[in-house]
Amino acid sequence: IGTSAFNGCKELTTIDLKNVTELGAGAFIGCSKLDGIVLNNGVAELPNSVFQGCSSLSELVIPQNVTDIGRYAFADTGISEINLADKVKNIGDFAFSGCTSLVKVTGGKSLERLETEGVKKGAVFGGCSKLMDVDLVGTSALVIPSTTFGNPSDSNVPVKNFSLENGSFA
Repeated sequence: IGTSAFNGCKELTTIDLKNVTELGAGAFIGCSKLDGIVLNNGVAELPNSVFQGCSSLSELVIPQNVTDIGRYAFADTGISEINLADKVKNIGDFAFSGCTSLVKVTGGKSLERLETEGVKKGAVFGGCSKLMDVDLVGTSALVIPSTTFGNPSDSNVPVKNFSLENGSFA
């Protein structure tokens, strides 16, 4: 699927991608009624903004071969729970920012990097106002930047249960 292929298709509700192994950046950006996606386990990357603004998207299984989740990949979606595949190594800036229905994040056995670029320096989970449980495994190289949940001065992320099996905080 090419870059921005379905950008702004506001009436698209479901799509079966079980025969697709590559997705372009912004492929489904702004598909606000998209609520059903089947992804191929051969997908290795969820590129920048691939599902950004898919506000009806409440559930998605991240394929087991995904190693990289791009910037804004799931920003402003309706996802309520994320189980990071074991092979995910990198999560880009703002990947889950603005996911106001997100309550739980788990997994990430191979997680090495949460990017910290951009205006708010990362904020991978910035604006996730219902996020309560974060249970990451990570590798010993994983560093959780202080801005992961937004800037400390303006963060409204109410995380109550946080666990990190490996890694450290910056």
